[in-house]
Amino acid sequence: MAVLTNIPNNTSARDWRDTVNALIKRIAALEAAGVPVEIPAPAFTTQPSISPTSGTAGSTLYAATPGTVSNGAVVSRVWLLNGVAISNGVTALPASSGTLAYQETASGPSGTTMSTVQVAAVTAATVTPAPAPSFISQPSISPNTGTAGATTFTATAGNISNGSITSRSWTINGTVISTGTTASPASSGTLTYQETATGPGGTTQSTVQQVTVATAAAAAPAFTTQPTVTPSTGTAGTIYTATPGAVSNGTVTSRAWSLNGSVISTGLTATPASAGTLTYQEFATGSGGSASSSISTRTVSAAASTLALSPNALSITSKAAAGTLVSNISNVPAGVTPTITPNDGRLIIAGDAASGWKAVVGMSPLSAGTINYVVAAAGATSASGAVTVSAASSASGAFFTDPFFTNGMFARS
Repeated sequence: MAVLTNIPNNTSARDWRDTVNALIKRIAALEAAGVPVEIPAPAFTTQPSISPTSGTAGSTLYAATPGTVSNGAVVSRVWLLNGVAISNGVTALPASSGTLAYQETASGPSGTTMSTVQVAAVTAATVTPAPAPSFISQPSISPNTGTAGATTFTATAGNISNGSITSRSWTINGTVISTGTTASPASSGTLTYQETATGPGGTTQSTVQQVTVATAAAAAPAFTTQPTVTPSTGTAGTIYTATPGAVSNGTVTSRAWSLNGSVISTGLTATPASAGTLTYQEFATGSGGSASSSISTRTVSAAASTLALSPNALSITSKAAAGTLVSNISNVPAGVTPTITPNDGRLIIAGDAASGWKAVVGMSPLSAGTINYVVAAAGATSASGAVTVSAASSASGAFFTDPFFTNGMFARS
């Protein structure tokens, strides 16, 4: 193979070897003959180039076409971005904008040579910002009206593009009361709800949803315990007493006792003067209205009468005839026959309801002294009297002539 006088790119290793060996022999022959030999330094007969000459950071791959070197070979290369090495191969991919430079170094027997610097422009990549979140549909809240302390409001979330809901806020009159999906305002005013959506493109807030919360109506009074009345039975003249009921959301402001439908007292006690139906009821008032208790009812019986004796003290002789009047008896309840004690025949009951009841001398003999007697009748208070008996000198012939024997209560013997 002929020895090369110029070593082009892509020269085979054999051509390099033959050329260098021939050069060494010539130099050795010249030196042996005393002729000085100067070996030329490596030289770039063609400079390297890069393509493209402009591009975008992060996406454009720059590639080098090596230069052609005489008297040596390229032994190193370097890519610089803004003066900082980013590659030593034949390609480079700059990550940021700036000036990209490429240079090769050739080395041979007589030293090294640098190629010219090849330059390309690197522009910053165009960044397309992520779209901001957007409410495709706005949130809503229900119900659309409510009452403080009684209504729970619920939110239906909005529909979001390019993000998701990251926070919620309920406010009543500007004060946050909840960050969840429900709120139960304790006071009246304007209730608002708003959502915040977040995504790669930032944050967006929904429109503000609002409703009016009304003031809760005051609770009506209520009897938690009913009033009671004592005693459970009684007669006219009995004092009845009420124990007041307990009231929530109010107080007892009035009370009424009625006898047969007519009010007889507005206090805690009542004394019915006659028989009939006695009722008691309480009335409570509060900011939420009024309430009435249940009605307590008592049956009032007529007061027991007191028997009256006229006279209740009498003096007679031991010979007083049977049927002699001892005392008239009054206030005997209808349909009742009075009785007398002692019941030993000395004094007996005579008469009837039509003509009047009487205590009279009976058939048993009287002895001198005092007879203390008691007249009683069912449903009435008994009465007592006394008969003073004095001794008599002779018998009276009027024993069977007293008119009381004509009513059939006594029989002649």
